Amino acid sequence: MKIGLREKLVIPTVLTVMLGIGGISALAYHRATKSIQTSVQRHMEREVRLTVGQIDAWLDSRLADMATWARRDVYREAVTETGYYGRSARTGAEQDLQQLLQGYPYYQTLFLADAEGAIQAATMEITSAIRLDNRWYFQQALAGRPCISDTLVSRITDTTVFVVAVPVWQENKVVGVMGGTVPLPRFVNQFVSGGNSGDSGYAFLAEAHGLVLAQASVPDDNLNDMAPLEFSHEMLRRGRGSVIFTRNGISRIASFNTLARNGWLFAQIQSLDEAFREIRRVGAYSLAVS
Repeated sequence: MKIGLREKLVIPTVLTVMLGIGGISALAYHRATKSIQTSVQRHMEREVRLTVGQIDAWLDSRLADMATWARRDVYREAVTETGYYGRSARTGAEQDLQQLLQGYPYYQTLFLADAEGAIQAATMEITSAIRLDNRWYFQQALAGRPCISDTLVSRITDTTVFVVAVPVWQENKVVGVMGGTVPLPRFVNQFVSGGNSGDSGYAFLAEAHGLVLAQASVPDDNLNDMAPLEFSHEMLRRGRGSVIFTRNGISRIASFNTLARNGWLFAQIQSLDEAFREIRRVGAYSLAVS
């Protein structure tokens, strides 16, 4: 078939226009996906930052509560007085702790220990064999530093908790330690959720050395610690920000931030494939039309 002059002019023109439209569509698609990725990242970083701020504020409030309670005379007398006055003070301290526990249900146990680590009053019956002098949080508080421990297994209840501990002062000397155990599940239920992470998104809380304490919205494989995650070392090194990675064939973005109070890391993960799903559908349609 012989091609005429008109066809020789029209066909290249049409091809050029089609290639131009395809190029414009591809460029628009690239810019749209980049814009969506930036928007998702900013939103997630803001949400993570707000959550971390709420957790830090809550932990600071617990330390402030405990420090206020520890200034009561009954606790100081319970760890310094002997004989009748000492027994009377310890009874009063136990009654006071029980009343506090009723008003602050996020604690599992409240306790008062003397400078040797012996528990002098508590909201649960504790054997004399249990001493706290080898616990990190006790040593910190005895040195005059209020603290929040990493998670540990309570020797009283055999459950996973963390401890809020503060010194009990007599003038300028620490004479005891007051503390409370917070069950990890109660804390997790209050603060760790998947948020707006989509169908395959999740959130988790990890200690500074990488142990995952809790996760919300079960991901495609369970996280016992952060070590298997390709991005874990970067998250722990940077402390805050976002990383993009691929896991189990799914492109994801992780936004994370570190708690100021105890160095725990909170992270939220979302599938970028979900975020790009609609724009990819539109892009495929545009390319097909062009």
